[in-house]
Amino acid sequence: MKEGSILAKDDEGLKKIHVQDSSWEIEYKKTVSSSDWPSRTYVVSTTFFMVTMLIVTEIQVGMKRYFTTPQNSLFAPMAPSEAQGYDELKDEVLALHISFSSITKDMITELPTFSTLNLISSLGGVLSLYLGMSLVMCLEILEIFPLMMQTIINRHFNTSQKPDPGPKIGVPRRNARKRYPKPVARAINTK
Repeated sequence: MKEGSILAKDDEGLKKIHVQDSSWEIEYKKTVSSSDWPSRTYVVSTTFFMVTMLIVTEIQVGMKRYFTTPQNSLFAPMAPSEAQGYDELKDEVLALHISFSSITKDMITELPTFSTLNLISSLGGVLSLYLGMSLVMCLEILEIFPLMMQTIINRHFNTSQKPDPGPKIGVPRRNARKRYPKPVARAINTK
């Protein structure tokens, strides 16, 4: 972890405080929504649930009448005493639901650009390229020395290679007899 310092002001004045940088952090996106809670329907249904759990026998006989009459139905207006209790409940009770917006998780990790194996592989490739080129250059230098020695010897002793003979002239067969005598005739005429 890296260390740093910040200036903080307290009663004695400015102080330099050493802090460590965090090596990781968690960041949450937050969405806030609100609604009136508890709603009237929730209060009535909760009351109904509590009554059913506590007084099972009365539900079977009397509650059927209580919730089926129009003044006690879920959508009937509340009596003033119920409304006052509901307002007090609303002012003093809070429901807080914390949840993730989705079940996906983003994980950001830092990966090395070159692992040890990749580094050795790259160095091996580059070195083989340079060694191959240097081997070719060494062979060329070794080839130059004999050629230079041959040129020096030829100049010193005046022994040069014979020039290449010129191209042969193609002569058609009909004209060949006129231009070139027969070898036997040439031998006879030379006497």
